Parts: sequence; structure tokens; C-alpha cells
Amino acid sequence: MSEENKQILVDVHDLHVEFDVRDGIVHAVDGASFKIYRGQTLGIIGESGCGKSITAKAIMNMVPKPGKMKGEITFHEYSKENGKEIEEIVR
Repeated sequence: MSEENKQILVDVHDLHVEFDVRDGIVHAVDGASFKIYRGQTLGIIGESGCGKSITAKAIMNMVPKPGKMKGEITFHEYSKENGKEIEEIVR
């Protein structure tokens, strides 16, 4: 099936997550973009501390404080910058 015929389940565009801590700003995720199609499995791999868990938490709008998100996440045709509508879907 071609990419244009697949239904996009999650579309993450230019996701940034940062934490303002005592020693400065930590950029946990810096511009991640990807799509997940219905029926597809996506694995995110990387070294410890590279942002895998924070990326998943950002998609679910569960970034712990003092974390700040920006970017765009589209999930099942619901789209809201910073994930506020997604919070309602995840509940």
C-alpha cells in the first residue's frame, strides 16, 4: 500500500521538549518529526538519556514539570499545538 493510501494515526512535527533546571536549559527532544500509520509498529531506540521516554510522554501530554513542549502533534485527526486536545483522548 502506498504512503498516501495509508491512514496516519500519529503525526509528530518539530517536537521540542526542554527542562529549565538550575544549571540551565536541558533540551531533551530537539525537533523530532515522524508519522505512525494505522497497523504500523514504531520502535524508538537510542542511548540512555537520549529522549525516548520523554518523546512518548510528550505524545501523551504527560511531560513532567518543569518540562515545556512545543511543536505539533496530530492524533486521529485531532490536532493541537502543545497537545491539549490529546490529553482528552488519552484519558
